[in-house]
Amino acid sequence: MTSSLSPVHTLLMERAQLAKDNPFLVVPSETGSPFVLSYGKLYNDVERVRTALAQSGIHAEDRVGLQLGSPQQFVVAWLALLTMGAVAVPLATSAPATDVLRTLSRISATTLVQNWDQEVRIVSVPADISIPPATHHAYDGGGVILWTSGSTGEPKPVGIQTHALLHTANQVRIAHQLTDSDIGYSPLPLFHVNAEVVALLASFLAGGTIVIPERFHRTTFWDEVLEHRVTWINAVPSILSVVARDTEGPLRNLSTEVRFVRSASMPLAPVTAERWEERWGLRITETYGLSEAASQVTANSLEPEDRPRGSAGLPRGLKLRVVNEMGQCLPPHVVGGIEIRGQAVINPLWGPNQWAAEKFRDGWYRTGDLGYLDEQGHLYLKGRMREVINRGGEKIFPREIEEVVCELPAVQECAVVGAPHPILGEEVVLFIVARDNAGESVVDIVMEHAKCMLAPYKVPSRVLLVSSLPTGPTGKLAKRRLEARLAAEDRDLA
Repeated sequence: MTSSLSPVHTLLMERAQLAKDNPFLVVPSETGSPFVLSYGKLYNDVERVRTALAQSGIHAEDRVGLQLGSPQQFVVAWLALLTMGAVAVPLATSAPATDVLRTLSRISATTLVQNWDQEVRIVSVPADISIPPATHHAYDGGGVILWTSGSTGEPKPVGIQTHALLHTANQVRIAHQLTDSDIGYSPLPLFHVNAEVVALLASFLAGGTIVIPERFHRTTFWDEVLEHRVTWINAVPSILSVVARDTEGPLRNLSTEVRFVRSASMPLAPVTAERWEERWGLRITETYGLSEAASQVTANSLEPEDRPRGSAGLPRGLKLRVVNEMGQCLPPHVVGGIEIRGQAVINPLWGPNQWAAEKFRDGWYRTGDLGYLDEQGHLYLKGRMREVINRGGEKIFPREIEEVVCELPAVQECAVVGAPHPILGEEVVLFIVARDNAGESVVDIVMEHAKCMLAPYKVPSRVLLVSSLPTGPTGKLAKRRLEARLAAEDRDLA
């Protein structure tokens, strides 16, 4: 097949020439030897799939769904589409056919690639006539289309251009000092931007190896990390919390084997960070990112003295500011809206991104997140704007309460949401997951602690003990489901 002007295609050829036999992807197996894909075989497989896609009628700028449970097939098909200048549309493997149809119809995608045995399986997808045809046609250069988690409303399609993917991946490589001797481990779903940019592309640009299990298993996590001599771990707080609670993990300091553990998606509970450091000598490196910036926005240094506790780190490869409602920059330690600008930030003129035009102000993208900066420029997250609770005119940041409650040894996880109140407007409701053997008394313990540590108006009106907190497919806390649960319970009591 003839060469392509795609930067991804050029990089693939260079890697195949320079490191033909070096492993790029490792997929652990529960029953036998792991699957290993070298850089040389990666190039050959991408070329084979690229040819099959082209022969099926797929061209540059076409949107193509990917519903692939096999990591090796996903990686090859995803890269093949990027080399063609086409647009990959990753989908959850668990998504039912009706959901896949609606999702692809929203962006006028008519082709879907699914798991295959020998020949690449390319399926034609009929349009859902209940959805108006997409009016956007600017997909030059190709890229990916993902969906926001819906934390601020109905999930929206986010189109990320190839150059933005590569830019952010290179910033990840620089921030974490990745080299060709690094072996990463990422148990995150491949239809999410973090896995695609941080795990796949950053490792690819560094010439390193990435280990991706087909799914996360608490019982096999450490076996896979140690067996494959992993030097860095890419995870989210929900996974890190589960691993921290596991009493069967290795009983030794791993700091000489694992260079760093990266956390993303949402702020990390202090108790989780403490357990990782106490049990394995690993201080977790926190970051902040969003799909609209091709993943990483800020990241902490790998040097302990340069990463203050609770910080999401410094901006990487873009500009960031914290502003008031008028768009004026705020001084250090004053909470405001987080805005970003740079070449990796979503382009409202590309693909399905027209909805994002209203989120820009003077070239700055309003993320919808709240936080503050310290004197050195480190970012501290305080939550989403829509999550701020207005109790009788007092503004309450849920994160502030959650951090105080999670200090308690009896509390495993917690989440704060606002609930309607007939007089105050909103009241503070706290959901807690207790540690083993904590018992029902944990509710009283939490209330007493909150009264001692928080201003009276921040003390929860209700504390509800639950077995677990709901999360979305990428491991992010789904507070909307907690709000829906409260609303349903209040209706039943009415």
